[in-house]
Amino acid sequence: MFGMFRLQPIQVQRLGYQKTPYSWDDEGAGAIEATAESLENNEFTQFELRGDYFIASTVTDDTPEEPHVGQYRVKFHYN
Repeated sequence: MFGMFRLQPIQVQRLGYQKTPYSWDDEGAGAIEATAESLENNEFTQFELRGDYFIASTVTDDTPEEPHVGQYRVKFHYN
């Protein structure tokens, strides 16, 4: 059969448990710059890199401790 193979039990146990964080060479400045105009046109603040997340909001003084409706949280990861 095409495309079939078997995973070993140890491989199955490791699925979804390996965390490989993405490291931004420019601290995310390129991604922030690329989205700034669109966010502003839709009345959002610019993205700000907070930990592993880019966060933008419709509220200018939002804090990460107080998530709210109208806040974007974006996280990139790869498999």
